[in-house]
Amino acid sequence: MLVFEYASNGTLYEHLHYGEAAQFSWLRRMKIAIGITQSLRYLHTESRPPFAISELKSNSVYVTEDFTPKADDVVY
Repeated sequence: MLVFEYASNGTLYEHLHYGEAAQFSWLRRMKIAIGITQSLRYLHTESRPPFAISELKSNSVYVTEDFTPKADDVVY
């Protein structure tokens, strides 16, 4: 079982398609992208047993209040 922090800001998809994503600064965009890659690296190489993301899409990435990304749809 994988438990992750509650992400109160909805999905990345909602922000990209319905929110004000066009107003995201480059710093915020890079923080989200780096957060996703760090999560993937951890799940694929450091967790035991390793996890794999079945489909990485913007609607399976939740963001917290400070726009820290949290991945969903994890299988192993």
